[in-house]
Amino acid sequence: MENAQALRREPLKTEDETPGERVGELDLLREAERKIEALDVGFQRTDDGGYATTHHGHNLSFPLRLDHFGGTVDCYAYLPTHVPERLRDEVMRALTFINYGLKDGNFEMDRADGEVRFKTYYCFKNGPPTLEALEHLVTGCIARMDTYAKVFMLILFADEDAEEALGSVAHYACDLDPSVARLFRPE
Repeated sequence: MENAQALRREPLKTEDETPGERVGELDLLREAERKIEALDVGFQRTDDGGYATTHHGHNLSFPLRLDHFGGTVDCYAYLPTHVPERLRDEVMRALTFINYGLKDGNFEMDRADGEVRFKTYYCFKNGPPTLEALEHLVTGCIARMDTYAKVFMLILFADEDAEEALGSVAHYACDLDPSVARLFRPE
């Protein structure tokens, strides 16, 4: 989660931005913060202004982080281990298979250190997110990591290739998101 610290940045300020627009954005951020704190997920405020917790899922426990800046609320679920360099290409293959067709976020891997995370976000330029929208953001992020972490663990620790590992989650991945059924039932 070291790279999560690098994600924190101040909202961008443009030269043509009026003071009223900046105040409006701060009001939206404050409203989003109130709603984030109302989520029943166990988030704790971090020193850099984000929120973090550890989620104990069906397949493993993993770090979860929420950040807000520049008109978005970003949610990240991190694989609790980094991918060794020798397995990064195989994990990237699995990420590519999984990401194709996902509607609510994507998996990504830092090629430099092997960090894997699922990322999703909510843009609130036109108003603060509702509590329901934030709950959807967080639960979707949790569900994706909890479902597909098994694929990554099978590649890392059971010496399976991407296709074999994906086959191990077919039964509940298709139930979670029918759009991924094409991975397991080719036409």
